[in-house]
Amino acid sequence: MHLLEKYALSTGSKIKKPFIIKKYFPLPFDKYITIQNSSGMSGKCYDYFQDIIDFLFPVLEENGYKIVQIGSKDDLPLNKVINLQGMTNINQTAFILDNSKLHIGNDSFAIHMCSAFNIPLIALYSISSPGIAGPFWKNKNQICLTPDNWKPSFNPNEHPKRVNEIKIEKIINATNQLLFNKNLESIETLF
Repeated sequence: MHLLEKYALSTGSKIKKPFIIKKYFPLPFDKYITIQNSSGMSGKCYDYFQDIIDFLFPVLEENGYKIVQIGSKDDLPLNKVINLQGMTNINQTAFILDNSKLHIGNDSFAIHMCSAFNIPLIALYSISSPGIAGPFWKNKNQICLTPDNWKPSFNPNEHPKRVNEIKIEKIINATNQLLFNKNLESIETLF
């Protein structure tokens, strides 16, 4: 049972799509993806977002896409992105997410916002299960990735972090599938 269903059952509430007031935030381009490399728990935070950007950047740039990084001002800034960390409030972030072509991120509030907005997304899960804490309004354009041979630990400070076992090529291939409806890279992680 999803956490939202459990909460609704416990409180006698009805589940409806959330309504979030979106506040305009000016961006000098229309075609972009968003990325969030942080979460409220260190065990959820994937450490290889820069590698993903390094692989995706040439293809995205060739196709007219920009990469917008959202999150708090204390998050690790990434290269080759338009950095909006700590520069938006929740309503402006909702506007940015609602107008993005794709969101890539850890299990966080942004994932759930994108799910409610029906935005294509790639969500990375490790300490919790997407079956119980994943996007509630999930559809075929929303992909949740977990490590191979994995079970959730529910440990917010998991060490070593299992989320880092999600292979970069899975994220790159999922991005290419959602944006371009094909696999553009044939890469494989070597250990």
